Amino acid sequence: MKEAIEIMARILAAVAIPVLIIRFSRAAGQPGRTNGDRTWLEYGRGIRIFTALLGVLVLWLIGLWIFSGPEQRFDAMMLVLIFGSLAIPLVLEVFWVRIGCDGSTLWCFSPWRRNREIPLEEMGTPYYSALMKWWVIPTRRHGKVRVSDFLAGRDAFLRRLGVRTTLG
Repeated sequence: MKEAIEIMARILAAVAIPVLIIRFSRAAGQPGRTNGDRTWLEYGRGIRIFTALLGVLVLWLIGLWIFSGPEQRFDAMMLVLIFGSLAIPLVLEVFWVRIGCDGSTLWCFSPWRRNREIPLEEMGTPYYSALMKWWVIPTRRHGKVRVSDFLAGRDAFLRRLGVRTTLG
């Protein structure tokens, strides 16, 4: 019975992970949120729900770690460390990264670096990083802007910059 459960878990993971990635990447074709004349590129609802559930899982594991017996504490701690190391950066990325554009300026907000206000004329030619699954837009004085495949409004934003978003 235990072997059957392990096999089913592997099959589920092999199917669920690609399905989730495909589902989350569909956000790129969705329109970005607009606020006046500014369009915002933000992570979609699906990946936000997934991230929130992962955060709840980590909180549950912390509770399990605190209230478990001495013989299970090490295992619970390892699960907290593994899932926590995945959840914390994902929560920061999904809930705090956003890019705004109004046709003349790009606003970048991220927990990874200072906020930036970049005039569009300072942008270089965007290129796609297949390994990281994001578009990289070099700028003259503001470093690089990375636009994830999972950001809603990505396709319209890149079209505005004159980039063809289909690869091949």
